[in-house]
Amino acid sequence: MNKEYRIRVYAAAYVSMTIAVGLIIVGSWITESSFHYAREFSGAINSLGSTVLSISLISIIYQAFINERLTESIKRKLGEVISERFETLNRLEKSGVFCAYEEFPLEEVKSKMATASNRVRILQTWIPETTQLEKPIADALRSGCRVEVYLIRPGEAQALARSADLGHTWDRVSEKVRVAAGDLVTAFGDYEKSGQFSLRYYPGTPTLAAYVVDDIYYLGMYTRGTDSAKAPHLGIRGHKSLYGRLIDMHIDRVAEEAALNLAQQGAADR
Repeated sequence: MNKEYRIRVYAAAYVSMTIAVGLIIVGSWITESSFHYAREFSGAINSLGSTVLSISLISIIYQAFINERLTESIKRKLGEVISERFETLNRLEKSGVFCAYEEFPLEEVKSKMATASNRVRILQTWIPETTQLEKPIADALRSGCRVEVYLIRPGEAQALARSADLGHTWDRVSEKVRVAAGDLVTAFGDYEKSGQFSLRYYPGTPTLAAYVVDDIYYLGMYTRGTDSAKAPHLGIRGHKSLYGRLIDMHIDRVAEEAALNLAQQGAADR
């Protein structure tokens, strides 16, 4: 029922009420007149006026009732929609996701690293943008941040499988890991001696790529035929968020495995 129609109904009802009141007044005046059949004529007019008035009042009340029901229906539906939207937003907020990127947001990550105040953690197969990250990593180290880097162990079966995923020669990923590791050790060897910087190799399957800067996480995927840097990434905020906790726990587990791998390698070398 549109607004124009309701206005017409109300207008007609008010006009009818005015006419009805007028008829009742005229009927009362005729009653006091002395012409023949005045009483009968007055009664008919009063009856007509009362009937019109009753119908008008009923129309207004009915229209108001319909409007109230329509209003309540709209309010209820709007409440359901708002509740659903808030529930979706609440789930999104708990996940920690604040942005989705078409590919690795290198410039944003560099900016965050350069101003980091606590920690930087990198989990990758290899780091294709090593040279571009050297300066922001150096800035983070100079600010007192601890920097941890975890790369897949060269020669690992999963490294060979990832080479095949990308259509490279069988040892291509392992070669890239060695180059990236060499660049990092050359650039930050002094910090590695003090324990502020660490580079470790992890065994096993690379399930996700992650760059952690303080309380911000960048989560990437390993898709078939595409470097993780070219795949979509999620921006996540909060170490207590769903994804924040997941990534931290995952990297912690990788760190334990990398430490065990290092100890085993050291024992083998002895």
